[in-house]
Amino acid sequence: MFPLSEWADKLSKTLGKLEESVAEVNNEVREAEATLSVKNDAIKDYDRAFSVTANLFSALLDAAGKKDLAKKVRPSTRRAGQTVEDAANPDPTI
Repeated sequence: MFPLSEWADKLSKTLGKLEESVAEVNNEVREAEATLSVKNDAIKDYDRAFSVTANLFSALLDAAGKKDLAKKVRPSTRRAGQTVEDAANPDPTI
């Protein structure tokens, strides 16, 4: 005959450990989501600051008659946080 009560006790103890582990994993997931949110906000802030600064610098260079330099620092509209030149040539060794 199968020792049902013995196995029920063993499984109950294991279930408690499993529930603790699941709670820890859920906590880690929440922390990772919060960290990712902070990271995404920081990237968005950087991209905006880069775009504003590069646009200003490009306009100043253009106003000073340095059109060739102005083109080099113009921000990309397709790839945030990069200049048009860098976005067109992603491999810096070329």
